[in-house]
Amino acid sequence: MIVYPAIDLFDGKCVRLTKGDFSTQVVYSADPLAVAASFKEDGATHLHVVDLNAAKGDGSTNGIAIASLASDSGLILQVGGGIRGMDAVDSRADIGVERIVIGTYAVQNEGFLEAAAMRYPNRICLALDCLGGEIMVNGWQAGSGIGVLDFLIQIEGLPIASIIATDIDRDGMLVGTSISLYEQMGAKTSHELIASGGVASEQDLYDVLDLGMGGVIIGKALYEGKLELKRCLEICNSYR
Repeated sequence: MIVYPAIDLFDGKCVRLTKGDFSTQVVYSADPLAVAASFKEDGATHLHVVDLNAAKGDGSTNGIAIASLASDSGLILQVGGGIRGMDAVDSRADIGVERIVIGTYAVQNEGFLEAAAMRYPNRICLALDCLGGEIMVNGWQAGSGIGVLDFLIQIEGLPIASIIATDIDRDGMLVGTSISLYEQMGAKTSHELIASGGVASEQDLYDVLDLGMGGVIIGKALYEGKLELKRCLEICNSYR
């Protein structure tokens, strides 16, 4: 299972939010590349990046930071936030982003996910941000009216790389990951699932590993010292 340490970018800085609420923003570093370098030094091979400005709809001020991470971090980048059209997908691919994460636009625009997946087979990740079984959109600010399990059935068979599943109620709360949600999703899809939101302990990692998930995104727990990245990698690399 791949461990994705996370960097959320807002105005070029490395920050974290709680439940996607921008009023809870905490700045951890003004140098995202230095943060990525520390992750690589600990043994990480992949990095999950979210452009919060773009996700919020304010327009991205993080293009330079993302390009720098793609070219200079030595990590395989998985980047999302504010993808609204094929031009945005192309621009991520052009700067060396290996996995391009699409959320709101894929949910609200029928056919777009398929078009993107056919253009970039096995490089598109679908982000499904869930609250009470409903997919949330627009930076988690609004409900879509679409059930997550129903949507999984609709997209079965598309050549996407993975599905990133986030339980918004647990994001940034350090209260454990949403095993029941992942069990339900796993029963509805053959796509690789990546756990996101709430991972706060080694037991959370073992729980996700037991489900056979393809990856786990860890953010606040690393920044707050609840988990050590080296130990997380050791657990995931040695699990049988």
